[in-house]
Amino acid sequence: MFKYVTLFFLFAIIFIAFYIVNASNDPQLRHIDKILVNKNRNYEILYGRDHVIYINTNSLDEAVWVKQALEKNQPGKPVRVINPDDESIRIFSWLADNFPDLQYFKLQLLDASNPRLTVSKQRNAITQQLIDNLIKGLLQTMPYASNISIAVLDDNVLESQAIETLSAIGLSYEKYKTANNVYFNIIGTLSDSELNKINNYVDEYYKQWGKQYVRFNVNLKNQDTNNSSFSYGDN
Repeated sequence: MFKYVTLFFLFAIIFIAFYIVNASNDPQLRHIDKILVNKNRNYEILYGRDHVIYINTNSLDEAVWVKQALEKNQPGKPVRVINPDDESIRIFSWLADNFPDLQYFKLQLLDASNPRLTVSKQRNAITQQLIDNLIKGLLQTMPYASNISIAVLDDNVLESQAIETLSAIGLSYEKYKTANNVYFNIIGTLSDSELNKINNYVDEYYKQWGKQYVRFNVNLKNQDTNNSSFSYGDN
């Protein structure tokens, strides 16, 4: 059985390499690159195994800009513009349908040719078969990717980082856990500067680790906010 699995991945690597070599000589890719090259934007042009040209951008705003630029110079082949946020939503939906029990943290897509999915060590029964099936399925649903890696991470790493930073900022908080989440409820009377620190920290934390495991809530006791509360990352 191991022999056949090894042969499958060997042929898959050869197949992907074939597309990469051919993509570099594709005049359509050069045409798109010529349209966008002088626009001072960050994007990645990828030739998919489905014969679609993918343009990976860093944000939704950049994706809109690229679509507008291409409307004036339509390429001859199908083009799909993607960005990490929307593509993560699509892949998470696919994971929910195909691996409903999988507990994961983050899908790294800044380099769309080499995505990385980080999964929980404690809350999954990690086997080589599971990893192989994940990679095989993700390669099929992400035809622009030439390689996919699965990283296994301890839940405590994410929890400890949140605790250390909140303590360093000097914030009071309450922590509670469910089967698949850790919640930090930040409490107290907070100044505008403290709120800004929280906003910046939470944004950076979610960029690094995603919103699937650790979540932050704020319960304000300021008089001018009428004891309001809100959660980060609900949208």
